[in-house]
Amino acid sequence: LLDLIRDFEATDRSVLGICLGSQLMARAFGGENRLGAASEFGWCRVSLTEQAAADPVLAGLPREFRIFQWHDDTFTLPEHATHLATNGVAANEAFRIGRAAYGFQFHFEANRKLVDTWQVDFRDAIAQYHPDWPARYEGEASTHAPQADATGLAVATGIRIAHVVRSVLVTLGGHGSLDDSPAVFLAAGFLAGAFFSVVSAILGLFLRGGVVGGIR
Repeated sequence: LLDLIRDFEATDRSVLGICLGSQLMARAFGGENRLGAASEFGWCRVSLTEQAAADPVLAGLPREFRIFQWHDDTFTLPEHATHLATNGVAANEAFRIGRAAYGFQFHFEANRKLVDTWQVDFRDAIAQYHPDWPARYEGEASTHAPQADATGLAVATGIRIAHVVRSVLVTLGGHGSLDDSPAVFLAAGFLAGAFFSVVSAILGLFLRGGVVGGIR
């Protein structure tokens, strides 16, 4: 699997690793996995690094946001990785190798609906390791899930936009890599950021109307 990850990156194909996937990606490129060294569960704060401001996927996001986490392990950053996100528990929350090999320790894909499902499917494990979670869940979900859902959607949109922009450039024969064109490279991130702003504004209207807390 590690060889496959390295092969995809070496041939300029996209790679996306989430949670354990990010840990495997780090290991594939020379990082060290550290078991039990960083436990996070729930909607936790994550901060973008200075380098994220020039990243096509994350450039348009807020500098700090909450996003769902569920892990106990972490990793050291590979030597040639671009460090994209961090927090006080796990120094390496997101990174990029080359053009389009991304590792995310946090679960940007875990929206409220998915977390609700995890509540049921993994209730025994949650009760064992986080016994106070059922009592806290509704309050934390109502407070943090709407914005986290918008952030996760913006990340996914940024990934898609970056892929589409590069495909257009390759088709037009202008650039084989977004790294060759910084202005276009950043455009993908700012488009994703604009999308995030629109979604956040809509969520704000719903929140003021007391609607979002009831959405599943």
